[in-house]
Amino acid sequence: MANTTRIASWNIWIFGKRDYMGMAKLIKRNKIDIIGIQEAALYYGGNRTLDIAKSIAKELGYNYVFFKSTDIRPRLPIVQGNAIISRFPILASRSYALNSTVVKAKSAYEKEQRILVAAKIKAESGSINFLTTHLQYSRGFKSTPTRMAQARKIASIIRGLGGYTVLTGDFNSLPSNKEIGIIEGCMTRIGGDAPTWTVHPFSLPGWTENRLKYRIDNIFLPKGKTCKRFKVLRSKLSDHLPIMADISL
Repeated sequence: MANTTRIASWNIWIFGKRDYMGMAKLIKRNKIDIIGIQEAALYYGGNRTLDIAKSIAKELGYNYVFFKSTDIRPRLPIVQGNAIISRFPILASRSYALNSTVVKAKSAYEKEQRILVAAKIKAESGSINFLTTHLQYSRGFKSTPTRMAQARKIASIIRGLGGYTVLTGDFNSLPSNKEIGIIEGCMTRIGGDAPTWTVHPFSLPGWTENRLKYRIDNIFLPKGKTCKRFKVLRSKLSDHLPIMADISL
């Protein structure tokens, strides 16, 4: 499609089947140009390390960047992170630490380091700052001071960037949450409120869920911009559904 870039966001589930070939096929089948990936873990087993973002990118023949966020070894042989996979050249990339030094963590989940990954990408229709993130979990996705601080940090970073900027990610926040409102102060959330989680049964202490009913994955565009098309894709490869949009830069 002339002058259109197809972007996407997908939490690929750190505890899932790790079917990188199936994930690559979904990206290829839907002709996605750039995708932000959350829970793009490194898995350590014996003498072999599975770098799932690298494996997906290699299968597609795409470029990619991956940055680590949380190392949960030795409890589990996993290092968690975020990735950006792109059909176009990635000119530069970096990660930003999001955890606040002021807001005190109140749970083990809030102590996990979270990051924002940013890449400068040269698309066919223009240059784009493509960002992806994965904010802290809370039971029932209730707003927390930790996640609001992370949202404020992201908004501050975005305000300092020039050019066309896209933010993707798993925000662990409902559309009505204060965290989303903070980001909407400088960006436009697209795609309505169709649910993206959970595809598979979920259970942690104090909360069990087995229905697809929560919208926690989002794409944000520059203030006032909209997309030509938005779609929630169907897949059982993760507990999250991927989301996709066609944009004009």
